[in-house]
Amino acid sequence: MLFSFSLYDNNLHLLKGTLMRKLRPTLTLITLCLAGSLFGCDNKDTPKEPQTYVQSIAASNTPEEKATFFNAANGVEVKVTYYYKGDVVLRQDVHNKMTYASAGVSNKEEAQRRFEQISNAYKNAAGVTETIDYQDDYVTENIVVDYTKANIGELCKLPGTSMTDCNAQYLSMLLSEKMVLKQGFKKQE
Repeated sequence: MLFSFSLYDNNLHLLKGTLMRKLRPTLTLITLCLAGSLFGCDNKDTPKEPQTYVQSIAASNTPEEKATFFNAANGVEVKVTYYYKGDVVLRQDVHNKMTYASAGVSNKEEAQRRFEQISNAYKNAAGVTETIDYQDDYVTENIVVDYTKANIGELCKLPGTSMTDCNAQYLSMLLSEKMVLKQGFKKQE
């Protein structure tokens, strides 16, 4: 089951072996390209359980690890950091930088108008935090997805999000790493 969480999925075309082939003029902002796999189903049969599966893993004595991946192409830089225990991703931090030319806009004001509506959709999403900083000729976006607070079923409803299993319990680190490497990201030490 593949998972692609892209806040601005219309911005970048993901092709086999390549992160970005072509940016469309209708590009809305920065693509958050988080790939991986989701397993399991939401555990709706046990409402008595106070913690989600991810929360129970986060509370465990298993040591937390981190892995960072980077890719740059066509005026877009994407840095993704996963924080995980075992195979369960607890948090995902994404830093995107995109030139206005890459986004198909000519200036800061035009970029703000174009990106505001999509960005607003994420303001009320539990576990998702986004900040955008507009500069003279580029924009940076920082996104944090805290899977101990986020509901994957709710993430599926966000614009630009595409997941194959909206009932999954967690994001798999092993398969996330395989997917981002396949898409051209390089692991940073």
